[in-house]
Amino acid sequence: MLKCYFSALVSYPVTISMAMPDSTAKWGVGVRQYPSFAEYHKGVAADGTSGVSDTGITMRAFLPITGQENRTFIHRYEGMSRVFDTRVVCVRPNITDLKVNGSYSSSGPILSGNIAIPSDLEETAAASHLYVYDRSKFSCHFPTAVWRESSRYHPSDWTMTICQFTNLAGYIQPSLSGEGNGKYVQRSYLLTNLSDRSIPESNPNSLPNSGPDASYLGQMFNDSIPGLMRRNSNDWVDLYRTNDDHTPEELGTRLSFSLCFTAFRAVPFNISASSLVPLKEPRYWYDPESGRLNFDDVKRQMLTSSGSFQDRGVLSMAPDDWSKPWEEWDDESSYFDYTDVDNVLKVDGGSGPDTLNLVNSISSSSVRADVSIGGLVLDILRSNGTTAEAVQSMLMVALESRYQDYLFSEFKGNNKTSYQTNFTAMRAKFIAVQSPARQGHRADLAAGATLSYVIIMVTVFFHSLMVSIIIAWYLKGMSFLSSFKQELK
Repeated sequence: MLKCYFSALVSYPVTISMAMPDSTAKWGVGVRQYPSFAEYHKGVAADGTSGVSDTGITMRAFLPITGQENRTFIHRYEGMSRVFDTRVVCVRPNITDLKVNGSYSSSGPILSGNIAIPSDLEETAAASHLYVYDRSKFSCHFPTAVWRESSRYHPSDWTMTICQFTNLAGYIQPSLSGEGNGKYVQRSYLLTNLSDRSIPESNPNSLPNSGPDASYLGQMFNDSIPGLMRRNSNDWVDLYRTNDDHTPEELGTRLSFSLCFTAFRAVPFNISASSLVPLKEPRYWYDPESGRLNFDDVKRQMLTSSGSFQDRGVLSMAPDDWSKPWEEWDDESSYFDYTDVDNVLKVDGGSGPDTLNLVNSISSSSVRADVSIGGLVLDILRSNGTTAEAVQSMLMVALESRYQDYLFSEFKGNNKTSYQTNFTAMRAKFIAVQSPARQGHRADLAAGATLSYVIIMVTVFFHSLMVSIIIAWYLKGMSFLSSFKQELK
């Protein structure tokens, strides 16, 4: 009998729940179909084997064009857009003074400790233009929200969280200029994965789902208790306990950490982008044979290592002087405000630390990422993609969810907030793609029967009329000639 572990595939187009300026709801909304974008990529990316993974310089821009059909058949675009510096660098961190405390939050146990870049990775990190502070403290939810099979989309899903640092733990040297103008945000994230779910209940005699035993976790993962081991695993570090009878693999219970830094500046730019083939806007889909969601087409679009621009279905964006002064940029025509990036990429854990569960089917949307985000991250990591690629793709989907606000949201009536009015005005700045003989909103189906279209159609009509008259005269002439020959006989 086939089990379906994903219960709500939503048909497209979807209903978008808008995130207001003070909200981070985009993490819980996600997308069903992933819109095309333009991209410029440069630099050799690190694959994580050295302890650092790096996407390299990756500039991306969404097209200010509504309608999937309009975007799909765009072969060249020149004009204003919002360009994102989507570079991500992930590093194997040095975790010290780790503690587990179950009393700080009703949402579950809290992990806290100190984090730094290991001394043996400082030179490699510097080569990726990464600058990290000597030591930073962190506080994150313990990744136990999906420790039961019933809480996951699929039984084999990992137990992963993403935790945002309250203070900046470091930064990537920007490729886009704008220093000192406040038009960008750089965030640091800690990915945590719990490899084993054999954790006792806090109260096994009570109702089911009473929660994990925080005292057990404290005994397992507190640095103050001797014997907490560490093992390097590419750009991750594993923390575990073992004894003479068990190896880490046999024991299976370990916490893994990876520290990721993001650029993700957003600036208005006059871009030039092109494609030799029709663009592809992929979707994820449910595979009944494996019982999992399939993100193959999405990974092909997102990962720069997966093929050419044509294979991936994205536009090739021409290089530019990304470091030119802020004063040369024109922000009047941009449709994706930098505050969107700041708000959308911010992780809000609610009443506790700023932590989101990446693969969780039943938690409230305020503390989990949508499956289009978390499922994609897990699929990339499962298929040997780098941590930096997974985080870059994750943040891109969060931005795409905001971008789709511009595509789908309409505000009608007089009871609008000032933000809604401004949002509608920004959406009206989308390019009016010419779709002859089709009626629609300027930012949707475009201009209808344009003057040039009418002139062409009138010319075609008169040309067809003249051809018809000539053919009629010819046939009439041939008929007369045939009759004349008959009379001569």
